[in-house]
Amino acid sequence: MSDCYWTNYKASYDQDDHTCKFDGACHDFLDLETPTQWHRLETILSAWLDLIERGKIVALHYSVGGRNPPSPAPIDEATGAKQEWSDQYPWTCVPFAKQDLADTLEAWHDLVSAVNSRLPEPKAEPFVECGLYSQDTLRAAGIEEGSFAWGFFSNAWRPADGISRLGPGLKLATNDQLVNNPWKSWRSAVSGTDFPFPLLIGSTSISSWERGIRGSIHQIPWGLYLEQTGFNQDFVVEDGCRLALPYSVGANGHALKADGTPLHPKNGAFELYQLGRHPYVPCHDTQLYMVLDAFARSVADGLWKVGADGVDELDTVFKDADTEEGWACYRLVYSNCD
Repeated sequence: MSDCYWTNYKASYDQDDHTCKFDGACHDFLDLETPTQWHRLETILSAWLDLIERGKIVALHYSVGGRNPPSPAPIDEATGAKQEWSDQYPWTCVPFAKQDLADTLEAWHDLVSAVNSRLPEPKAEPFVECGLYSQDTLRAAGIEEGSFAWGFFSNAWRPADGISRLGPGLKLATNDQLVNNPWKSWRSAVSGTDFPFPLLIGSTSISSWERGIRGSIHQIPWGLYLEQTGFNQDFVVEDGCRLALPYSVGANGHALKADGTPLHPKNGAFELYQLGRHPYVPCHDTQLYMVLDAFARSVADGLWKVGADGVDELDTVFKDADTEEGWACYRLVYSNCD
């Protein structure tokens, strides 16, 4: 068996049976007692090839940073990527691939359409205009033009009046909630914009949301947030999201992350729909389109009831994720895993 290292990640290869495993750093709580799964070498290489074909991993021309990129590194206009780590030259990640944005816009459309189709009186046209918020509102919120958040918020179609609840206890964040969300003072004090932006918001608050070495913030509305909107990760996933619940899930041991590990009791309010260890790449937040797809399926399959103005469920329905009967409906799964 041989080991190779890439920054703070470790890839191991078994020369006897030609299997590999990839151990990546992760800011979630990890179940260190559960070993990383081994996969066939061709499975991992195929997954990496998919990332290249999708446009998530690109090879940059030497004129964009080269082996010794300056600080700050220049951004490649064609891909939106920049060469920040010389040991990975010429390969690097883009903040989001064009297909990532397209998939997320489609998932949003599917969610709103699923809700509308199950209203007691479905609307002939469930959308009213392109753009959840005006560009002036996005600028006031501190969202950078060209970011995933900008692309999604300005291109997703706004639901028609009367389609207000798009998840259990969740409504689209208002202009004021987007612009004056509790992270605003943090973003103005720290370079970059790698702090959450709200998408779907509940009516109650979370007592505390920790942000690693940056500390924690208190009394923030619970809901679905775009989690990372900056360039401060080794594996940049700018379309990552997180459902922040007003209570913890996982005490019963049934709620699972995509890697099969249980939600950590200390962080169960923030781990539902999360991935855990990724078998092929460094750990990252769940991409928004995956959670929107899960919401749309819950509506389409009748898991969540729909009333006069949308999803007719309280936030407590997410506790079903930690039951023997309901856990599978709230666990995402990786594709292309053997």
